[in-house]
Amino acid sequence: MFQPVYLDHTASTPLDPAALFAMLPWLIAWWPARALGRWLAGAYRERRISELFYLFTAVWTIALVGPALGAMGDLGWGAVVCFAPLLWIPLGATLMRRFAAPASASKPPTLLILRVFQQDANAQAIFDRVIERWRLSGNTVLIAGTDLADRTIDADDVFTFLDGRLAERFIAQESDIESRLQQFEFQPDVEGRYRVNECYCHDNTWQQALARLVGISDVVLMDLRNFKARNAGCIHELGVLAKAQNLARVVIQTNHETERAAAQAAAAGAPEGRFVWLAEDEKTSLQPGEVLAALFPPNPPRH
Repeated sequence: MFQPVYLDHTASTPLDPAALFAMLPWLIAWWPARALGRWLAGAYRERRISELFYLFTAVWTIALVGPALGAMGDLGWGAVVCFAPLLWIPLGATLMRRFAAPASASKPPTLLILRVFQQDANAQAIFDRVIERWRLSGNTVLIAGTDLADRTIDADDVFTFLDGRLAERFIAQESDIESRLQQFEFQPDVEGRYRVNECYCHDNTWQQALARLVGISDVVLMDLRNFKARNAGCIHELGVLAKAQNLARVVIQTNHETERAAAQAAAAGAPEGRFVWLAEDEKTSLQPGEVLAALFPPNPPRH
């Protein structure tokens, strides 16, 4: 026979004062940290500060933490003076904005990134080796995915997530596409780098979003390494690229695993010279310079 077990709901475990004391500083710091985060996200969204500003500040803060901790034994709270060099960062940002070159009247080229999903290493490598260089010359747009989340996330994304408003970023229906595109930032930051603009899509909206991204793009870089004929999404993308009106060219990166015949069949009917096929050697990767040279058309169209 099984004996019933009764729970004593009146019993309670007292909260350890030491644990409460350890948590208290974090609880107190949460609200000002959240306010600071929102301010930083807003400043990034308004282009008052850039990704490099965050990166430079983070690196110097980490570098100065060690000396500050070492000086606390002698200086106490006076060790905060070790962080004084950080004051040069906002000063430098202000000077950069003041003396930055005026925005060019001509529209920079816009690059659309497409790839075989669930090929995270390939996508990240092409982003690190090619796109980071491209960003000195023009804009980048793409349909977001988990494969590039750590490459495209920015301050605004982080605090949108922490505020529980990440769902607002997703294109739930076709009518949301235009409003998302209006939020794209096509002006360079003060140091001259252009931003990456992405669309977060559901299964019922990615094809419509793709069509609009193709419509605002000048060139396309499509990573078809390890592509198979069963990748229906890539087949659809190739068909859209073949029929597009304003594209200067589409650079396709392939390797020995790519089922190239299926890809070329999906791109049939494209204007002559639109597709440039770059084959990666089985042992040697394509050099960034080769890909960038193929991406820059002599006379990109202006929309």
